[in-house]
Amino acid sequence: MHIYSSYITSKNVGRRSRKLLAYASLYILIRLRHIPLTLTKFSEIVGVNARILGACCKDILEVLGLRYSIDLERYVDYIVEYIGTEYARQKALGMLEYIKRIDAIGGKNPIGVVGAIVCIVCDRDDPSKYMKDISRLTGISTVTLKKRVKELYELLFI
Repeated sequence: MHIYSSYITSKNVGRRSRKLLAYASLYILIRLRHIPLTLTKFSEIVGVNARILGACCKDILEVLGLRYSIDLERYVDYIVEYIGTEYARQKALGMLEYIKRIDAIGGKNPIGVVGAIVCIVCDRDDPSKYMKDISRLTGISTVTLKKRVKELYELLFI
């Protein structure tokens, strides 16, 4: 609760409820621990509007000068655990490393890119077969996943 108490003492919290601040602090802590949980999924669990929770998280991060990064390998593990096999996991991690190396993620939601990679790896002939499940797991729309799959096909010359 260090995040919560630091924010309370550093800034006038205004109209935000203490409960919302506690949820936002908890979500930030979860992300700092690299646990793959989307804001949308977390907001559903705690019963708070995702947009309001996201704005609160952003404000807390700015005031406290915190940043969290997304551990993409954990997202691969998270998705493949529900959908694929160990072979699919290894192939997805290899493809992710290549994409990171050529810096092809810039400007795109990294979780969407990871979801597209898993779609391609799990079924190269028909990646749309897994899109609905991956969309549900990652909180990314199927339309976005289709775009990312198409971009990866062009990028990787598959």
